[in-house]
Amino acid sequence: MIPSAEPSPLIRSYHVLMAMVFAVALGAGWMMLPGDNELIAMLERDGHARAALGILEQGYANGDRRYRTLHQMLALYEEQGDTRKARTILEEMVNARPYDPALRERLVNFYQAVGDQRARVVALKAQIETRYKEAACRQYVALLRLKGDSAEEIAGLQFCRQRGYRRSDDLARLAELLAASGDSVQASTILRAIDDVKRLTSSDDRFLFMDLLLQQGQPNEAVRRSVRWIKATKDQRLAVAVVDILARSNYPDSALDVAKMVYAGTLNVNLLAALRAHEVQGVGLSGVDADLIAARRRPPVTVVDDAGVSREVDYGHVGDVDRVDPRVLLTLLDARFVPVVASLAGDGEGQVFNVNADTVAEALAVALKAQKLLFLTGAPGVLRDRADASSLVTFADPDDLAALMSSGAIAGGMRPKVEACIRAATGGVERTHIIDGRLPDSILLEVFTGAGCGTMIVGRKEKATYLGVDLAT
Repeated sequence: MIPSAEPSPLIRSYHVLMAMVFAVALGAGWMMLPGDNELIAMLERDGHARAALGILEQGYANGDRRYRTLHQMLALYEEQGDTRKARTILEEMVNARPYDPALRERLVNFYQAVGDQRARVVALKAQIETRYKEAACRQYVALLRLKGDSAEEIAGLQFCRQRGYRRSDDLARLAELLAASGDSVQASTILRAIDDVKRLTSSDDRFLFMDLLLQQGQPNEAVRRSVRWIKATKDQRLAVAVVDILARSNYPDSALDVAKMVYAGTLNVNLLAALRAHEVQGVGLSGVDADLIAARRRPPVTVVDDAGVSREVDYGHVGDVDRVDPRVLLTLLDARFVPVVASLAGDGEGQVFNVNADTVAEALAVALKAQKLLFLTGAPGVLRDRADASSLVTFADPDDLAALMSSGAIAGGMRPKVEACIRAATGGVERTHIIDGRLPDSILLEVFTGAGCGTMIVGRKEKATYLGVDLAT
């Protein structure tokens, strides 16, 4: 019998079963092998960062630009301190995701870390364009200011302002730059917007705004805003400066209006309120009251500027003292009231004049035959060297002060005070003093201690008495 050619069912089933087992085992083994991501993670975990980076770089060279790959490469480059390659990868990531604010900010911080300020400026601008952020604008304008290019700084500030930047200090800086470039209209518009929300606090910014308003023929607005500043700050120096600016402009009437509102109004009332808080009964006056101070209008004078050009200066409503009638003061003093006198005076025709406050104080001291006249200032006293507080002149007579003025040691706001002290000393006031009003208990220290705390100025006769010198010898 010839055997059948058909295979045995038992053999066929065994082969099929073995093939299936082998296939399953092969598939399971392949699935259990780690992929690139798992392998890289394992290598990093085991401290083989270079090997992990090698795998990533190989994939990058083969065209792998997945975000995860770039992110891993960036982290490893930064860990190894390879800033050149880290920069390349980070810039590529930002280009791939240009609207990712976190990536933009990371790029800015990277440029800051490596000290590339030029690239940082560009990156900051791109970050602001992507999504406005006040902190980014602050960095951006600060870097532009350091570069010192005013045109570029103006452009940068305008760029940030258009996107909602409202930091008042930087906007005031923009106004200053615009004014310097000749764009006074836009400069005043910016300062007006700042001041309308009561954030214009710098004296320089306020004075710039006033100058711009006066240049544009808007004295009423300049007066209105300046009075508001003075009321808000209760700063006498600001009030004096505002009146001075207005007096030197083409609007002397406005200067007088502010002087009357502020000197005889706001400041006088504030001083009376301060005295009342210390249980001192004060009475507010001006030189116009009871014919206290009579003055005449200061005549125009011809001056020669630094360029040698002669011009006439009209002082407007500034007055010089003619005489003092102290009866109203004596009446108040006899009744134990403290007069507080604003530095305004009048004439027989009903005109009012703005008079230098130092001159008013000196004229009143002479008329009252006062023994002492004290000027409270923001300086320690008369200094031989204005930059050196230790050069304080503690004792002087008119001759000593005249020599200091001739040498230029006494100038600015100190000069009229010293001149008033000299006139008072020669007019019969025994001792005048210039002291720092900011110093606690400065009046007590000056008057009741031998060392004092400021500058005492006396006449020649009083100096001899003080020093125990016989003038006859």
